[in-house]
Amino acid sequence: MLLLYVWRTNENIVRQYIIYVLIAFFLWEGINIFFLYQNIRIKEQKKIINVHDRYEPFLKGMIYEVRQKQHDFKNHLHTLYGLVQLEDDKEAKNRIQEYLESVIESIKPTDKLLNIKDPILNAIIYSKKALAEEKNILFELNFQGEIPEYPIEKYELVELLGNLLDNAIEAAEDVDAAEISRVALTIGTEENEKFIIVKNTGGTLRNSDIDIHKIFKSGFSTKQGKSRGYGLYNVKRIVDHYKGHIQLSFENEYTVFQILFK
Repeated sequence: MLLLYVWRTNENIVRQYIIYVLIAFFLWEGINIFFLYQNIRIKEQKKIINVHDRYEPFLKGMIYEVRQKQHDFKNHLHTLYGLVQLEDDKEAKNRIQEYLESVIESIKPTDKLLNIKDPILNAIIYSKKALAEEKNILFELNFQGEIPEYPIEKYELVELLGNLLDNAIEAAEDVDAAEISRVALTIGTEENEKFIIVKNTGGTLRNSDIDIHKIFKSGFSTKQGKSRGYGLYNVKRIVDHYKGHIQLSFENEYTVFQILFK
């Protein structure tokens, strides 16, 4: 606007200094673009810091649980020593086998989590596992192939996996009292593809006439509430941004969401 005003009042001045005007203009635009880029980076860094702050307590909780189990090993050794003292060797062998199987079964979930080197992925899974157990839902964690490094930002991984597991846990609460509520998470790689599979029993998707093409639309939800209907939409948005694929299917009594990244 200033340039237009000067042009109308004195065209010769503009022609004389047009090079300097253009240099100043592009310099100003470059400064604006630089600060806009820095502002975007700062916002992303804040999201990452927020993720770390949010899930740090869960990592500390898992470390405490591991240390507690390590402390309990002394008691397990004392118990095994007592079983060895049984006079009947066959009975002692059976008792020791049963006891060891129960101990190994109790540490399997924590042992699987310790295989995950990414602390953020570790924390989000541990937190949702704890949430499922609070609701008496059986949470299963499985690995297939190598544990991948997903090609998305850490805060996006938290949003994606958090929404999928929250939905699965909520849906698993709807099963009949006689049935076992289950949520299963499988992560891994296959043929150079990195995948996340979340399965759950219960829910309304498989037992309704809902158009499954609408479930990824913004605001769509099978539940009542103003703040619902954005979880799967955000998941789809993240997957599409990184050119991944998301698929919904039904497998026996399970509702299955599968995400693939190259």
